[in-house]
Amino acid sequence: MIRPLEEIPPVPEKPEVETKDENERGRERKRQLPPIRTAAEMSADPTPVRPDIIEGLLKQCSKLAIGGASKARKTWLLIHLGVSVAAGYDWLNFKIGEKYKAEYDGKDKKTCKVLYVNFELHGDTFEKRLDLVCEALGMEPRELGDNFAHWCLRGYAADFREILPMITDGIKEKGYGLIIIDPMYKILGDADENSANQITQLMNELERVAFEAKVAVVTANHYSKGNKAGTQTGDRISGSGVFQRDPDSLLEFVDHEEAKDDNNVLSVFARLREHKPMEPFCVEWDGHAVFNTSLHNPRKLKSALPKSKFGNFDIMDVFEDGDTSGEWKAKAKAACGMSGGTFDRRVAEIVDEVVEKRGERFYRINVVEEA
Repeated sequence: MIRPLEEIPPVPEKPEVETKDENERGRERKRQLPPIRTAAEMSADPTPVRPDIIEGLLKQCSKLAIGGASKARKTWLLIHLGVSVAAGYDWLNFKIGEKYKAEYDGKDKKTCKVLYVNFELHGDTFEKRLDLVCEALGMEPRELGDNFAHWCLRGYAADFREILPMITDGIKEKGYGLIIIDPMYKILGDADENSANQITQLMNELERVAFEAKVAVVTANHYSKGNKAGTQTGDRISGSGVFQRDPDSLLEFVDHEEAKDDNNVLSVFARLREHKPMEPFCVEWDGHAVFNTSLHNPRKLKSALPKSKFGNFDIMDVFEDGDTSGEWKAKAKAACGMSGGTFDRRVAEIVDEVVEKRGERFYRINVVEEA
């Protein structure tokens, strides 16, 4: 049972270490740091490999940021994610880690307990959505047992320096493997979301949650206003770039050109630190409670610009790796009569996002960076 916030000991306003002089604080930090390991020590005793909770996307004790526009059903996506992990079902285009799968019957089978920390919805609204998601997956919430829990903190949102240590204290030793914090902006407090320094402090506090509670952390992040079709992957989330650079994995959900005003078709782009690059894909709202993968072309995004006489023609449809600008332009003109000026503007919109130029030739690029 999760303790109510009022029963959790308050965080000291000024930890004792802050009263020490600089040299003493440095010595304190050194005493708390892990030992340095030589190559010989690492070879003789390798660090255990953390398992994937979601294959190709999220490892144990890592961080995943989910980005989307306002009212783009991020909470629905995250409830679906949490239920899928707790039940051992696949989520969207992703497989659940092998040992966490519902059908896995090996002796080392694991279950991943999920905690949804909700700062936005009233409890009854959240529970209704949970019912609908489970119904769409062919199950009832009670079948999740202790593997899925909801902590309704609407009305308790506070500065991350206060609330995150309280959350850590509330979940330690509870056996959770993954927690979802929705939404991120509710714990900013007085922090300026555009300040790299302050958002770095926030991300460091999230890292402490992951480290001390031994959980993977998933956060919900909002985009700034405006159309994001022409924005590079990794730059869509509102505020400091730290929001996008710090997480180990980033998923951005962007309106597809066939999306209606209710964001029913989304293209999904990823940036990953601990996994191989991932091709973008599309998901489509089922009209009820969940998104399912679809066969739409993920690179055809909804544009804020009015459609031209070329309609939905995509210059990538005639592109081949190694094309020069002249070769590619000639194929676009042959396909739909596109002028050179229009072609150049279309290329400028996607260069360094979908294609890159090496010398005089263009090549496709992954939208994912592998650090």
